[in-house]
Amino acid sequence: MEPLSTAAIAIGSVVATKALEKTGEKVGEALWDKTTKFLVTLQKHSPHTIAAIEKVPEQPLDYGKAVVEVESVAQDNSEVNEAMQDLALLVKNK
Repeated sequence: MEPLSTAAIAIGSVVATKALEKTGEKVGEALWDKTTKFLVTLQKHSPHTIAAIEKVPEQPLDYGKAVVEVESVAQDNSEVNEAMQDLALLVKNK
């Protein structure tokens, strides 16, 4: 999977999971676990990106910028890259 696509899928699934959480809908346990792992890992290395994601939907997210930031962090950190790949693969296979 192309790296930027992977980052976009990961960010999109995080935002979607947060939106479903706010409306009270249940999300699959596997998706919840992978999203949580991705967020915790990304928080360690890019807290400003997590802060922007947490403000959605009250404040629109610049997805292009977020994808580039996540991809950059993932290139420099194998832990973030693995969490991102795991989340994207799970979402893609659903």
